[in-house]
Amino acid sequence: RVKVIFVNISGGPTLGDMIARGILLAFQELGFEKKGVPVVVRIRGTNEEEGRRILEESGLNIWAFDGFDEAAAKCVELAR
Repeated sequence: RVKVIFVNISGGPTLGDMIARGILLAFQELGFEKKGVPVVVRIRGTNEEEGRRILEESGLNIWAFDGFDEAAAKCVELAR
Protein backbone atom coordinates (compact mmCIF):
# COMPACT_ATOMS: atom_id res chain seq x y z
CA ARG A 1 0.00 0.00 0.00
CA VAL A 2 1.30 3.45 -0.92
CA LYS A 3 1.82 5.59 2.16
CA VAL A 4 3.30 8.73 0.60
CA ILE A 5 4.22 10.04 -2.86
CA PHE A 6 7.46 11.99 -3.30
CA VAL A 7 7.81 14.27 -6.33
CA ASN A 8 11.27 15.78 -6.85
CA ILE A 9 11.41 18.52 -9.48
CA SER A 10 14.69 20.24 -10.23
CA GLY A 11 13.51 22.13 -13.26
CA GLY A 12 16.04 24.86 -13.91
CA PRO A 13 14.25 26.86 -16.60
CA THR A 14 11.02 24.88 -16.11
CA LEU A 15 8.54 27.14 -14.35
CA GLY A 16 7.73 26.00 -10.82
CA ASP A 17 4.27 27.57 -10.91
CA MET A 18 3.43 25.62 -14.09
CA ILE A 19 4.62 22.41 -12.45
CA ALA A 20 2.48 23.12 -9.39
CA ARG A 21 -0.61 23.77 -11.50
CA GLY A 22 0.06 20.53 -13.40
CA ILE A 23 0.28 18.59 -10.14
CA LEU A 24 -3.03 20.08 -8.97
CA LEU A 25 -4.65 19.22 -12.31
CA ALA A 26 -3.40 15.63 -12.00
CA PHE A 27 -4.84 15.48 -8.46
CA GLN A 28 -8.24 16.51 -9.80
CA GLU A 29 -8.19 14.16 -12.79
CA LEU A 30 -7.08 11.15 -10.71
CA GLY A 31 -9.34 11.93 -7.76
CA PHE A 32 -6.41 12.12 -5.33
CA GLU A 33 -8.07 14.85 -3.27
CA LYS A 34 -10.45 12.15 -2.02
CA LYS A 35 -7.90 9.40 -1.35
CA GLY A 36 -5.86 11.01 1.38
CA VAL A 37 -2.45 9.81 0.14
CA PRO A 38 -0.03 12.55 1.19
CA VAL A 39 2.21 14.03 -1.49
CA VAL A 40 5.54 15.69 -0.74
CA VAL A 41 6.87 17.90 -3.53
CA ARG A 42 10.34 19.40 -3.80
CA ILE A 43 10.47 22.17 -6.38
CA ARG A 44 13.68 23.92 -7.43
CA GLY A 45 14.04 26.26 -10.38
CA THR A 46 12.43 29.30 -11.93
CA ASN A 47 9.36 30.53 -10.02
CA GLU A 48 9.90 27.86 -7.35
CA GLU A 49 8.52 30.08 -4.57
CA GLU A 50 5.29 30.65 -6.49
CA GLY A 51 5.00 26.93 -7.21
CA ARG A 52 5.38 26.03 -3.54
CA ARG A 53 2.84 28.71 -2.56
CA ILE A 54 0.29 27.33 -5.03
CA LEU A 55 0.68 23.81 -3.63
CA GLU A 56 0.62 24.89 0.02
CA GLU A 57 -2.53 26.98 -0.47
CA SER A 58 -4.37 24.28 -2.45
CA GLY A 59 -6.00 22.76 0.62
CA LEU A 60 -4.95 19.30 -0.56
CA ASN A 61 -2.79 16.76 1.24
CA ILE A 62 0.43 18.28 -0.21
CA TRP A 63 3.63 19.50 1.44
CA ALA A 64 6.03 21.62 -0.63
CA PHE A 65 9.75 22.11 0.07
CA ASP A 66 12.80 23.56 -1.63
CA GLY A 67 15.33 21.35 0.17
CA PHE A 68 15.73 17.66 -0.66
CA ASP A 69 16.67 16.63 2.89
CA GLU A 70 13.67 18.27 4.53
CA ALA A 71 11.33 16.86 1.87
CA ALA A 72 12.74 13.35 2.34
CA ALA A 73 12.44 13.68 6.13
CA LYS A 74 8.76 14.66 5.73
CA CYS A 75 8.21 11.55 3.58
CA VAL A 76 9.66 9.34 6.31
CA GLU A 77 7.54 11.09 8.96
CA LEU A 78 4.34 10.64 6.94
CA ALA A 79 5.08 7.01 6.08
CA ARG A 80 5.37 5.95 9.73
